[in-house]
Amino acid sequence: MLENLNTLKSNPNYKISRERKSNIIIMEFIGDISDEIYKEIWITSANLANEYHANKFILDQTGIGKVNFKSRSWAVLIFFPSLKKRLGTNVAGAVITSKQLIHKSGVQYLMQAFKKFTGYQVNISPSYQEAIEWLGSFD
Repeated sequence: MLENLNTLKSNPNYKISRERKSNIIIMEFIGDISDEIYKEIWITSANLANEYHANKFILDQTGIGKVNFKSRSWAVLIFFPSLKKRLGTNVAGAVITSKQLIHKSGVQYLMQAFKKFTGYQVNISPSYQEAIEWLGSFD
């Protein structure tokens, strides 16, 4: 899978890691995620991005379960605008999507909102390697 990887925080519903060579924060969503945990994943990832001066993210949603629409709305309406204030404008994210159709539509919604509210570059990538290669163009 990936080399040069440090797990920074984990929980049964997520794992947040840092790929050291390219300084990428990796957010891995696992199973059904409550509103509280969903917020924790995003806030913790932003804090770690600040700490490590990272401006690239991979969102691995291959193992995601149910996520309340209320949580996604919070991310779009409250968190994404605040993220731009915290991390600036030079941020990019690659999303590795779930194979389930319901999650793919949720990802499309989040990606469109992410671009609209932040101006960040976002791309769907089929694998970690392709995500890292795509993110490499933002150095």
